[in-house]
Amino acid sequence: MKRRVLGLLLFLLIIPFFMGCVETTTIAVTTQETTVSTTEAEVALGTVTFEIITLGDDPDTQEVETEYVSNTVVVEYFEGDTLFNLLDANFTLEYQDSTYGRYITSIDTLIPGENQYVAFYIDGSYSMTGIDDTVLTDGAVYQFKIEGYEG
Repeated sequence: MKRRVLGLLLFLLIIPFFMGCVETTTIAVTTQETTVSTTEAEVALGTVTFEIITLGDDPDTQEVETEYVSNTVVVEYFEGDTLFNLLDANFTLEYQDSTYGRYITSIDTLIPGENQYVAFYIDGSYSMTGIDDTVLTDGAVYQFKIEGYEG
């Protein structure tokens, strides 16, 4: 019995010795930062401003007005963006397709009544192109308001 206990003790003392001699392998992992150059990253070509002009008196001012800007949205645009896509992404938009392109029937809170339509202005001047044919210009202000016509 003494031999078994002595053998067991000897065995228990030897195990930690062999465990300390185990060869370990260290694996070094290196990371490399990736820098994306501006030619690979999508870079904004510019910004445009959309204004919704509402007929009536602005309730937030003391002045009497016939129309006021009720909503302004400034948007960055990128290669491949179109005026229609930016409008559709930033406003509640309804339109009809015609032989001349898309015709906006309502945008945001502008819903024309009888003998009215949504007029489209660029930098304060009535647009000579529709929303499908208008080229985005950095810094331009695209405005929408309701106007009437004789019917």
